[in-house]
Amino acid sequence: MNMEPLVSVIVVTYNSAEFVLQTLESVKEQTYRNIELIVTDDCSKDNSVEICEKWCRENQSRFKRAMVITTPFNTGIPANLNRAVKAAQGEWIKGIAGDDLFFPDAIEIFMDAFNADTRSEKSVFHARIAPFNDNLAEEPVFSDAEKIKSERFNQPGTSASEQFTILLRFCPVSAPAVFIKKTVLEELGYYNEKYKFWEDRPMWLKMTSNGIKLHYVDAPVVKYRLHTGSVQNNAGNTLFSRTLLSMMEAYREIIIPYLTRQERFLYNYLFGVRKLFFILFRNKKNFLTAASYKLLSMCAENRLNKIKSRYSP
Repeated sequence: MNMEPLVSVIVVTYNSAEFVLQTLESVKEQTYRNIELIVTDDCSKDNSVEICEKWCRENQSRFKRAMVITTPFNTGIPANLNRAVKAAQGEWIKGIAGDDLFFPDAIEIFMDAFNADTRSEKSVFHARIAPFNDNLAEEPVFSDAEKIKSERFNQPGTSASEQFTILLRFCPVSAPAVFIKKTVLEELGYYNEKYKFWEDRPMWLKMTSNGIKLHYVDAPVVKYRLHTGSVQNNAGNTLFSRTLLSMMEAYREIIIPYLTRQERFLYNYLFGVRKLFFILFRNKKNFLTAASYKLLSMCAENRLNKIKSRYSP
């Protein structure tokens, strides 16, 4: 009998046909053996589902279980994740986007970190990503390992409450490099589906506000693909991306109420400017609108960045 805990690897796809086979192969090549694979697709318009279903059939024997979950309409990233988490049978959850790759020992690294202390009650870990351009065979674009390791957020003595305070200002956690016990997600009520393009930081805030610390593992575990086609970076000819517009509402509800009076004022000013530009110019980006927005927002953004710097190393 395999005594290793079952790990549920969740591959999140949306129009991922170009890269998803590389992602799936990186799951297959994991040195850790006791894995179930769940591909969760958010109504892709390409043939992502067909590719994943065929691959799962051909590689079923490698996994405890391999399956593809689909939906007839697009629901957003948190809902896409939640479907897979609820279907998962593993003790641990490891997610990855359908255009990124695991390092071969990624899951083993996390399990070793958990097993390092037999009395450990740690339930959430996070590590480093290695950013790559579209060609993941090349060298990483950059590495800031020493900086990340030295951040106050990642120190052993930093409490969950202190992490919460830092997360209100910026996010030092790379979502592709997080490893979570399924029971944590169940107890916290899963990812917040209200914010369709922003699943990670709201969850980290929920964790830390409930006394659950994110424990840092000093190792790269995911090759993170940098490209303009991602949902988060897809602003195109608009002033503000869908992600940024979605985040404004989330900020008002889960971040701004916990900030200082000055920070609340600055954020509300910036959001007011964005709303004005959205109404007047329908979010259209050209030289005039971009320059005008920069002029009106620069001072507030600089002041916010100065305040945030107090919470960095």
